[in-house]
Amino acid sequence: MLLVLEVEIRKIQKVGTSSLVVTLPKEWARKLGFKPGTQVLLVDEGDSIRIKPVKEEKKASIKLDLTKIPNNLASSSPLCVYLSAISDAEVYFPSREALEEAKSRFLYLMGLQVFDMLEESSARIEVLLDPSKVDIPRLLKTLTVSVRESAKLLDKVLHGEIDRIKEKVDVARTQFLRTHYIVLRHLATRYSERGGIENYYVTLSTSYAGFAIDLLQELILTSLKLIRESLPHTDLQKLEKIVKSIENSGDLLFRVLALPSVKRLAELYRELFTAKLLAEELMVEAESRAGAVIGGKLHDIIRLMIISSYVAVCRVIIGVAQSNIE
Repeated sequence: MLLVLEVEIRKIQKVGTSSLVVTLPKEWARKLGFKPGTQVLLVDEGDSIRIKPVKEEKKASIKLDLTKIPNNLASSSPLCVYLSAISDAEVYFPSREALEEAKSRFLYLMGLQVFDMLEESSARIEVLLDPSKVDIPRLLKTLTVSVRESAKLLDKVLHGEIDRIKEKVDVARTQFLRTHYIVLRHLATRYSERGGIENYYVTLSTSYAGFAIDLLQELILTSLKLIRESLPHTDLQKLEKIVKSIENSGDLLFRVLALPSVKRLAELYRELFTAKLLAEELMVEAESRAGAVIGGKLHDIIRLMIISSYVAVCRVIIGVAQSNIE
């Protein structure tokens, strides 16, 4: 049977100072059940936009009391809700600043909306994306395209082409993050269906930490080849501090995953970001080639551990915040 696609040309209109709207044919709206006030999901597919009706379904609802959690941790709550297969959450923030920061962090999360509640510094977070309808092969193909496009942009920079590169990188990065987080939510939903969302956080975080450990061990072998003579004293001092921070961070990270703790998480953040700044400084100001190369490799390891700590944040938020309410 040949499928005949209906096609219509409509003109985009401007409403207000910055909003754009386009009307739908009446018959199309009727077939899809669109009425004034109907919620729809807009899906960015690169060169096109798909409009989908949001299916009404039983939602996994939760209350999160973040009032005793530091602002920088509480502001990660939209991402934590997204990655916890939660569809509906009432979130109580420690301050208005934390709430506003949280709102700025969900731009990459497809289908997520944040609504202010009547109580000060509180919001309702809803996820309208239906994980059962996620087309994983299509998303993985999109991630492949992201790699290809990023490689092309890097090649242009290496050849001295810098015109509008930053804007192109921003577009590519937005597309990548949206796709990446949809895949992670799909995985979280699968774990949640089996009653194992805690295991999901541990698996995800230890995977990133595992990559960091593997890189650290490879760096030991690389360093044996790089260092033909003693490192300059300044380089050595910075490297010693970075390595000590990584050592402390590894212990803290796995303690946080085993037993969620806001205090340990704050210590972990302090260690990792101090080490990250030192590694960045060493990459630029090293007195030896070996020091710069090792600093760069350590920076990669620290970034993987920071990603692991972000996942640990979600475990702390979901675990501690629920216990506060109960």
